[in-house]
Amino acid sequence: MKTIRSTARLTVAGILIYVLLGSGKLLAQTMPLSLPAAVKMGLTNSKELKLSRGQLEAAMARYNQARDAALPTAKASYGFTHAEIPAHRLNMGEQAMLLPDRADSYMGTLSLYTTLFNGNQLRFARKSAALLADIARLDIAGNENEIVYAIISTYYELYKVIQLRQIADKNEAALVLQLQQANRFFEQGLVTKNDVLRFELQLSDIRIQAVTLENNRQIIQYNLAVLLGIAPETACSPAPPDTTTPAADSLDHYLQLAWQHHSGLQQSTLQQEAAQLQLKSIRAAQLPALKAGADLYYVNAVSNFIPASGQYITPITVGVKVTWDMGTLWTTRNKAAGAAVQLRQTHTQQLLQQDYISREVHAAFRNYHLMQEKVQLLQPTIRQAIENDNMMEVKYQHNIIAAIDRIDAQVQRFRAQINYELAVTEAALAYYTLLKSTGTLTHNF
Repeated sequence: MKTIRSTARLTVAGILIYVLLGSGKLLAQTMPLSLPAAVKMGLTNSKELKLSRGQLEAAMARYNQARDAALPTAKASYGFTHAEIPAHRLNMGEQAMLLPDRADSYMGTLSLYTTLFNGNQLRFARKSAALLADIARLDIAGNENEIVYAIISTYYELYKVIQLRQIADKNEAALVLQLQQANRFFEQGLVTKNDVLRFELQLSDIRIQAVTLENNRQIIQYNLAVLLGIAPETACSPAPPDTTTPAADSLDHYLQLAWQHHSGLQQSTLQQEAAQLQLKSIRAAQLPALKAGADLYYVNAVSNFIPASGQYITPITVGVKVTWDMGTLWTTRNKAAGAAVQLRQTHTQQLLQQDYISREVHAAFRNYHLMQEKVQLLQPTIRQAIENDNMMEVKYQHNIIAAIDRIDAQVQRFRAQINYELAVTEAALAYYTLLKSTGTLTHNF
């Protein structure tokens, strides 16, 4: 019964090490990389940001087009006509009008018109295009926030897997010594062959786990290289996170930051303004339009391209024109109704966005507090686990405890080290997650 219990405890210890350590062989790191340097590199080389900047340029082009629509229009034309008149006599009672057999004429026009009023449609169009450009800028800010967070997450994932591998190396080295000592004790008849086999199985398990851990490291390393825009084979050595993470302010403080800086909330506000302008523009289309302009005509009725004085006329006309498409009073009714529905939807979306941001900030705030408390609670466990492991080592050397008890103490020691390293890293990531939820993550780099 004691053997079955010991075997079960050994299995549990092996599972704990497998879950906590992962597996794989860690290659030598050759490129020291700080977190700010990684973020700067990623933002510089990000393909997503380049695409977003292209969308901003397109939005700015649409804005400039809307401004151009308000400029005066000018048209010029010049033409030549030749007429053959076979029947050129026109009887008009006692008088007759004789026309020439043929005639040539030159006619040119130059027109300049500008819109004085069209229900402010052009002004609404300019404002709408400007809002779209602002939304595109906020889209870049939101993408930067997401890209920076992806870099930070991958950066710390790589740091964790490297630390776990280093702890695994220490565990393997300690097990090798324990196995050598167990073999000596077995030769002296102090332990059984079963005790030796337990150390051998534990050592084999650690070495098998190293394969998966190295595979995980290579995957994370490749993902980080893609995010940073560097060669995939580049090996990076991330710096350890700061163990003294900043103390969190109040929840209201981070909510206020989110209301002021979160790009998603700002975008929903601008989209609501754009929907209002769309509705105003549709209603403005129902109003009359007022235009002013001038026309210059050149009429040359002789065959000479450049006639003599008195053989051509150049009348100039100036005037204003009022036009009113009265059909828009009923043809735009459904358009206005659709725009009003869209306006209500954007308002609802803004409220939903506020709820989502509020939940996200609250969850990130509570998780950050939890990670800070976890780091504080785990600090003394490392000292306790080391003391316990040392005592169990002495007892094992004096053949007071069984090999499984010795292995359990060693597992607890490495598990305490692993838990602390993971907690410190998770606390740093939780802080950046909190900043991401407020939309201010990029402000810290």
